Amino acid sequence: ARQAQALLGWARDLLLLAPEGDGYQLRLERGNEVLDLGYLPLPEAGATDDPLAAVLGPQVVDLPRWVVLPAGSGLRRRILMPAAAVDRLHDVLRFEIERQTPFDAASVVFDALLLGRRPDGQADIELIVVPKASFDASLSALGPLAETLAGVDIAAVGAAPAGVNLLPPARRV
Repeated sequence: ARQAQALLGWARDLLLLAPEGDGYQLRLERGNEVLDLGYLPLPEAGATDDPLAAVLGPQVVDLPRWVVLPAGSGLRRRILMPAAAVDRLHDVLRFEIERQTPFDAASVVFDALLLGRRPDGQADIELIVVPKASFDASLSALGPLAETLAGVDIAAVGAAPAGVNLLPPARRV
């Protein structure tokens, strides 16, 4: 979706936070380019102030913030399903999680990518699931930053975001 937006000129810059050790790598995604801004330690326990406000300029600090989890944080499965199911993909996948992964739907957060439609009426889908316990722990470690997120993605090839949003819609800023 973000690639299509970039091609049409609708893309918006994003601030990417990639957990790494006792902190996170801060990157700026601008179109198809990702710039490293630096490494910052995790906020101290009990912190309530936005730690990015002290280190970023006004044009950058207000950009949509996305956490990019390490690729090993989740499970990715390519599946084939009827193209007619794409319109209600999340509802259909909620039932497929138990068949396609070792998890039950209640214990994961998930999203999917539509990889393409086939002439035979099938659709190629990539299902991405992350156990809720590790997902919640990753967000909890961010302290006050967790309340400022527009999304949570997972790293794909070359640490670039895969293009999904694992953050429940009610929690997106």
